[in-house]
Amino acid sequence: MHVDSLLLKKTCIANLTKYVKKDDRLPGMLERIRASGRKTFLLTNSDWWYTKHIMTYLLGDEDRTNQDNWLSYFDMVVVDSCKPRFFSTGTPLQRVDTSTSTLVPLSAGISGPEVYSGGNHTTITSMLGAKGPDVIYAGDHLLADVIKCRKLCEWRTLLIVPELLHELEVTQKNFGLLSQLSKFEAVLADNPDLGELKMRLWDAVNELNKDFGGSGSLFRSGNKLSYFGSQVMIWADVYTGTVNNLASYDLEQRFVMDTVKLPHEKDIEEDFIRSGMSSSLANDSIESMQ
Repeated sequence: MHVDSLLLKKTCIANLTKYVKKDDRLPGMLERIRASGRKTFLLTNSDWWYTKHIMTYLLGDEDRTNQDNWLSYFDMVVVDSCKPRFFSTGTPLQRVDTSTSTLVPLSAGISGPEVYSGGNHTTITSMLGAKGPDVIYAGDHLLADVIKCRKLCEWRTLLIVPELLHELEVTQKNFGLLSQLSKFEAVLADNPDLGELKMRLWDAVNELNKDFGGSGSLFRSGNKLSYFGSQVMIWADVYTGTVNNLASYDLEQRFVMDTVKLPHEKDIEEDFIRSGMSSSLANDSIESMQ
């Protein structure tokens, strides 16, 4: 359906407005990046035929008179990348002849846009004239785009989570409920035999999960992170609902994650704060006595 019959891809292409979300911020964002002297590249597991249709819709001329106009937004395009293998051994790198939509050896010396098939992250990084940490790669597959990338190469990662906007809306709506869950769990930790409180906690968790949808939140269940949520915290340098959100930031923006503290570190911090307050109160008492 996806590879052999291409039914999924053909269905998508037949109704692009239904299945592909177009965002007017994308062209301007890519132009701004390139105007700054930085490079942009497109890396996809899709073949050239499907990639051309999708990108023409997203970035091509409205009247589609120039089918390859979208290529001007990128310094390089790589199709058939075979991620996650791309981040390890990769596959043989070939050139795509965009005039005939055929694959040819690199030695063929064809002219035209730089469109390649296959390769690996080391080769592509070198061709871009970059070093590993200089590259930020945006993808929407947690394992193939982010975890494997972080494990096997030095590229930085931006995970795209389309469900994030809905998650934010529900979380904001139920912020008080999350605080309530924390209080319930704290009381239960000291009083594990409170059966009624356990039932109230269970009901609160179910109430929260229902607001997210039939399968609950993508990121958590009640007050606990889901497996997906914990993996996002570990592996993604940054995550957002759409790559176009980057258009709202300066190109020099630095994203810094809050320090994650383990339980023993929190205890030390709380003890330090308490001792500091005690010392301060003692000094105030001494000064008042004088």
